[in-house]
Amino acid sequence: MTKSKNTAEIKFRCKPEEKDTVNQDANAAGLSMSDYVRSILLCEKKAVFLVEGAEISKSLFLIRKELNYFRSTGSVPQQSLDAFTSSLDDVAQELHSLNKKVSATLSCKAEENGDG
Repeated sequence: MTKSKNTAEIKFRCKPEEKDTVNQDANAAGLSMSDYVRSILLCEKKAVFLVEGAEISKSLFLIRKELNYFRSTGSVPQQSLDAFTSSLDDVAQELHSLNKKVSATLSCKAEENGDG
């Protein structure tokens, strides 16, 4: 790592499993560990990284792809409709779980700021 006049190094200790968790979360967010930690600690508007969002996007993309295929053929078999319904139920559950997670995060932030 090269040092420059524009950066300063901060070190802190944590357990190896905590470092692994931070590394996994950073990778899931598409960031380096340094960028991930810096964004959480120093950003004026705190970022909430939602790993689940990628899974929801993937599910919706696959549903859309299948729907476009069946639109081009002019018909949708009943079996496929059942699969779409099941997939949409899964997405709805994921969104509900995600909403609860975001609500809990925002609630904790409000309490930390004395807003709640």
